[in-house]
Amino acid sequence: TASGIAYVPMPYQSMYSATKSALLGLTTSLRYELWDENIRLSTIIPGTVATSIWGGGPIPDFAITPDASARGILNGLAANERVIFVTDMDREGAINSTDPRAADGIDKYLLDVARKRRAGTGLF
Repeated sequence: TASGIAYVPMPYQSMYSATKSALLGLTTSLRYELWDENIRLSTIIPGTVATSIWGGGPIPDFAITPDASARGILNGLAANERVIFVTDMDREGAINSTDPRAADGIDKYLLDVARKRRAGTGLF
């Protein structure tokens, strides 16, 4: 799966951000390369899911259940969506990531995340 971080890279998660961005590009390219072979690919952005990935740490309040994520993925696959955004938060983040009007807000948010992470108080 990819991640909303493919669109809004997070400070101190540079390798994760890079691999998710690469996956988005790879899957999208292959979707068109393999279309005439009747092979369909979708990039899946599953949302923040409440699983053991959090390693016993705090799970964000906005995390969704694995079942909710799976339902969103299956709905997106059935609709043959190019990019399947399970949550509105990830969809809006992707849209806003290219909107110049949102740039200041995104920059302020990511700088805040970076500063909190550096201080050891940030979630990411």
